[in-house]
Amino acid sequence: MKATKKYNINILNLNNQQYHYQYDINSSFFDSFMQDLLQNGDLTANILLTKTENLTTINFSIKGTVELCCDRSLELFDHPINVNKNLIIKYGLKNEELTDEIISIKRNTTSINIAKYLYDYIMLAIPMKKIHPKFLDQYKDTSNETLLIYSSYNETENEVEIDSRWDALQKLTTDYTDKNATKAPKK
Repeated sequence: MKATKKYNINILNLNNQQYHYQYDINSSFFDSFMQDLLQNGDLTANILLTKTENLTTINFSIKGTVELCCDRSLELFDHPINVNKNLIIKYGLKNEELTDEIISIKRNTTSINIAKYLYDYIMLAIPMKKIHPKFLDQYKDTSNETLLIYSSYNETENEVEIDSRWDALQKLTTDYTDKNATKAPKK
């Protein structure tokens, strides 16, 4: 993880104001994470850090392309990445991740390494199904990947035809209920 040291931000000595950082992310960044999904990329990360007395907010803006392998043809292609995420750093008793967007650090923490967050945000921007752009026209409406395919509601349940033999029984229960409803109770 020696290569990720340049992603350390010394937050202890920062004044309460905004700071801007810019990082170039390429193959050496991905090599430091020892994984096989991403090998190459050409990205720029613009970091806007806002420090106040009680918390620090980091805005990540990552743009560029990563090289992916198509699931269908195994051809390499460049996939565009455009990520905007916020990370809130609160001061607490121990260093811990409270949610995906909020972490807690001790007040005496000198620096924070943002390489893990950059990597996570890039990985989350990669689609589950990696399709080369030349095959995208074969997939209808690829922009709507969250389309609901399965549902517990069955449209045909309400449209079920009732067997005509049951109509007579249904009429009997309706007639019986109507006759009893019109009689006034005796006192």
